[in-house]
Amino acid sequence: MSHQPLSCLTEKGDSPNETTGNGPPNLAHPNLDTFTPEELLQQMKELLIENHQLKEAMKLNNQAMKGRFEELSAWTEKQKEERLFFEIQSKEAKERLMALSHENEKLKEELEKLKGKTEKSLEVSRLISCDFILLMFRVESSLSRLLGQNLSRFWLDEYFASF
Repeated sequence: MSHQPLSCLTEKGDSPNETTGNGPPNLAHPNLDTFTPEELLQQMKELLIENHQLKEAMKLNNQAMKGRFEELSAWTEKQKEERLFFEIQSKEAKERLMALSHENEKLKEELEKLKGKTEKSLEVSRLISCDFILLMFRVESSLSRLLGQNLSRFWLDEYFASF
């Protein structure tokens, strides 16, 4: 491949520099007039072969670069798709987390209400139990007076054994 434009040659074909800048150094000659037609023909053939080889190398290089570019483009597209997929998954997970947190708060409130009701129910049950025990003592006292026996110990033992 030429390093100098053709316009730098003079009308006689002389080069302003000592070397032509074309091809390997063994082909560079100081003056084109010193070449025989066969030598010029040989040099042109060698230059054509070198030119063809360089074109083939560039063609292969371009094909390899095109393949790499296509691979890189496909990889980039895949990365974009994966990022979008993960962003959607992340958004859905956040939404589920928020919904579950909200549901958790509602369940906590409901549990507190039930605890309050349960405590009230237990208190009512205790009061009823106390009333029942008092009633049983009265019944037992009445029966004891009628029967002349002490049954209170029996009822107390039975009641406390249930706990």
